[in-house]
Order: sequence, then structure tokens, then C-alpha cells
Amino acid sequence: SDNPGAKYYARSQGKACAEVGIDYELRRLDPDAAQGEIIAEIQNINADDSVSGVILLMPVPDGVNARQVQQAMRPDKDVEGVHPANIGRLFYGDFSL
Repeated sequence: SDNPGAKYYARSQGKACAEVGIDYELRRLDPDAAQGEIIAEIQNINADDSVSGVILLMPVPDGVNARQVQQAMRPDKDVEGVHPANIGRLFYGDFSL
């Protein structure tokens, strides 16, 4: 994202991860990436056992449905709890990992 807030958030995440010894990799896509391209990258991350978590930086490019991209994430790799399955678990009071 070219959004200054998203860039700041990503830098903050990287610093926080470094402070506690968590590996962090920011994967940059073209600011005008199509939804299919973003979902394909999410699917690659889903299949990569070396990646334990993913955060989708907002805002997404114009024309991209953020909810559909969030739904493409594996719920167990959804760091922020934005996948519908995780939102539902929170709604029902299930706070387990």
C-alpha cells in the first residue's frame, strides 16, 4: 500500500516482531494489484508451512473486495482475527487459539 498509515503500521509490526524474536517479512504487491493477484499471494502464504501468520494491510487497492481477500486467508494464520470464522468464534466467546 502507498498509504502512509499502512506503511507506518507495517514498520511498527516489523519493529515489534524484532523486539520479541519473531521473524517478519513484508510482502509488497503492486499498489494497483488486482484482487486475483492478492488472493494468489494469500494462497501461497497459506500453503507455506514456514509462515505462521498473515496480516492484510489496509486499505486494499480500489476494486479489491477486502472481505473476499480476508476470506482467502487460512483462519489459523489470520493474526488479526479478521477471517469470518475467527470473528464468529469471538462472537460466541471462543477465545482459544
